[in-house]
Amino acid sequence: MKDKPASCPNCSSDQIIRIIYGMPDADLVMKDAAGEAVIGGVATYAFSPEWHCNACKHQWRESPIEEVDESDLNSDEAEQLRSQLEME
Repeated sequence: MKDKPASCPNCSSDQIIRIIYGMPDADLVMKDAAGEAVIGGVATYAFSPEWHCNACKHQWRESPIEEVDESDLNSDEAEQLRSQLEME
């Protein structure tokens, strides 16, 4: 598991929490509602964000999208990645 970043790259806040993927249980839903966790969804992709800033709501991953190897993705994931790169 990666170490928590010291600060948000967008606003420099230290209010950083991990984004959790998978089927949430009742405890995780309550933590999400309280701002103690973020539910990222059931599916995760190679380019899914890993961290969430409670101060500015920015979400990011430690590895830039450009470093994702498209050969590791299925065709839908590769298409989503290309779309995101075109928007940047």
